[in-house]
Formats: sequence, structure tokens, C-alpha cells
Amino acid sequence: MYFNPVYIRPTANHMHNYSSLCLDDYTQLHHLLQQAQFEKEAAMYEEQQRRRIQRALFNLEVLTELQRRREQEERAIRAYYERKERERKERERQEWLRRQQYLAALQEDFFNHRPTTYSKYHEDPFTHQQMTFATVPQGYEDDDEEDEDRSEQLADLVKLIFGAQSEQAKHENEPQNEEVEDEEVEDEDKDEDEEFEYEEHEEKERASILKPSDAPTNDDYMDIQETHQEQENIETPMNTTMVDIDESMDEDLPSLVEHPTEDIKSLVNELLETPENNEASVFPEENPVKLAKYEALGRIEQELKDIRQKHEHILHNTLDFPVSDGRLSSPDSLVATTANNRQFLGYEDEIMKILLKLDTIESDGDEDIRIERKNLVKQAEMMLETLDEYRQREWERVSSGSSSEDEFIDIEPLL
Repeated sequence: MYFNPVYIRPTANHMHNYSSLCLDDYTQLHHLLQQAQFEKEAAMYEEQQRRRIQRALFNLEVLTELQRRREQEERAIRAYYERKERERKERERQEWLRRQQYLAALQEDFFNHRPTTYSKYHEDPFTHQQMTFATVPQGYEDDDEEDEDRSEQLADLVKLIFGAQSEQAKHENEPQNEEVEDEEVEDEDKDEDEEFEYEEHEEKERASILKPSDAPTNDDYMDIQETHQEQENIETPMNTTMVDIDESMDEDLPSLVEHPTEDIKSLVNELLETPENNEASVFPEENPVKLAKYEALGRIEQELKDIRQKHEHILHNTLDFPVSDGRLSSPDSLVATTANNRQFLGYEDEIMKILLKLDTIESDGDEDIRIERKNLVKQAEMMLETLDEYRQREWERVSSGSSSEDEFIDIEPLL
């Protein structure tokens, strides 16, 4: 028995059309994959470069804000010292005016008695000279008899010389009596003119002294002070004090902007460096102004700690206060006359500079900045209060010591 073969035709679902791929097709496919990978890496690199530039610009804004803030602090400190310098010059001018008024009073008292003496001297110089020698006190006559004899001999010698000259002139000028009379008239007129000019000059001086509108200005004061310093070359305590204060001010006022070029160099190096990872770098999206304020607060806090550690020993020293007219001046009149006073005033100036720097920082609604700034201001004010209490205690100690010395001086003559 024989069977016929049965042929089953496959349907479309079971049929697969496999295309044959050659070597060129595989090469082209590999090239496309490499190109896609390269484009992906290029896009990542561009994104990374964009972020690097963005971060560099952000850092540049932060550095600019830091620079601006430090310059603002420096301007505030310089304005503070300029105000102190103007106040010092005004005090010096007032002191100079007070001394000039006292000198003017002495000159006025002297000029009130001088015209009578001048007229008496021109009426009879020899009689005036004898009266001058006669007005020497009795005590000096007993002690200086040799000087008195010498003065009398000198007066006799002057009389003899003038008498001999008059006799000689009389014998020589006998033929010229008319010319002599004319010369005597001219001499009398000349003496009268000189006396009138002298009285006029004295009236001008007295008017210039009593006239309030002719008070010396600050420029006149500086010229007179320079002239006196060149002529006398004397270092007064006030001048020495002002020199010390000026030197301390120059030393206590450094440049607050420290090496800005170093920050720029680090910024350029950061741009040139290639990052180790290929991932996009991420930096905090903060406001540059806010970051600069945080940096300033941290820097000021460190400065305050350094100042306290550096000057803490000053509170164990003694202070010297100036004495005016036999009385101890107020505690606020402390000047840099001694090393301890200079250190104390320098400590106080350092704290004042910290407060001036804190005044340049505004919170602008940021609660963290406001709290941090408030804490630093409180610390600085407490340090100033400690200095004021210490200065008051030192002033009371010095004043009690000076009062006890005055009482001892008053009681000593009675003993």
C-alpha cells in the first residue's frame, strides 16, 4: 500500500525574511554608533564647560562683592579717624585761642602802663634812669651793693660823655648859631612825630587785641606754631602726645583689601584645570551678596577673638591721666602719653573698627545674618563697657591718690 506525500505550505506568520548583511554594513553601523557616542560626549563636555564658566562668573561676583565690602569697611574706618583728627585739631585751636586771649590780657595790662613810662623817659632820660635805680628794693640793695655802685658809675659816665659832647658841639658850632637853632627845631619836630607814631602804633595794637573779629584763624595758628617750633625747637607734652597718636593711627590703619590678585589667579587656575570626573559639576545657587556677608561676619568674628587674646593683658596695667590747672582731668581725656595709655587706646580703637565694619553689614531680611550680626555687636559693646569700667576705676584710683597728696601738702605747713 502506498501513500502519497502531503505538502503543507507555510503561512505568512511562520515565514521570516532574513536579509543578508555584508561587512560594509557592519562597518557603517559601528561608525554610526561611534558618532552617536561622540555627540553625546561632546554635549556633556559643552554642558560641563558652560557650568564651569557659570561657576567662574559666580565666583567672580562673590569676589567683587567681597572687594566692595572691604573697601566700604576701609572708607568707614578712614572717615572715623578723619573725624577724630578734625576734633583733635579743633581742640588744639581752642586751646591756642585760650592762650592767646590770656596773652592779650597780659599785653593789654602792660600797654596800659607803658605810655606813661615812655613819656616820662622822653622828658628826662637821666632822671628816669636815676629813678629806675632808686626803685630797687632794700633787700637787693643790701645784697647787690657792687651792682649798684657800678650802675651809679655808669650813670655818671653817661652824663660825663653827654656833657663833654655838648661842650664840644657848643665850641664847634658857635659860628653857626642860626643853623643850630634850625636843627634843634627839626629835632623837636622829629621827636614829636616819633612820639605821635608810637602812640598811634600802641592804639593799633590795643585795638587789634581787643577786637573780637580779628581772632586768629587755623591757618595763622599753624604758621605761628611752625615758626615757634623752628625757633625754639622745644617738644611740648601736647606735641609729643599728638605725634604718638598720629603714629598709632598710622599703624592701626592697614589696608583692608589683602592681595586681591591672588583670588583672581586662583579663579583663572580653576578655569584652566580639567575636572577629573566627566559628570557635570554642581555648585550652590546662592546670592553673591549673601555669601559675601557670611564671609564678612566670619572674618569679623575671628578678628574679634584675635583682638581679645592680643590685648587682654592691658586690663592689668595702670593708666596715667593728664592734670590741668592743678586738677585731674576727666576720664575721657586720656591721651597716649605713656606706653600703657597707647595700648589701652589702641585696644579701644580696634573694637571701634570692628563696630564700624559691622555697621556696613545689613541683614536685608535674612534672619541668620541679623542674629549673627547682633551677637557680634553685643560682644564688641560688652568689651567696650569693660574698658570704660576699667578706665573709670583707674581714674578714681589716681584722683584719690592726688587728693590725698593735696591734703598732705595742706596739713604739712601746719605741722
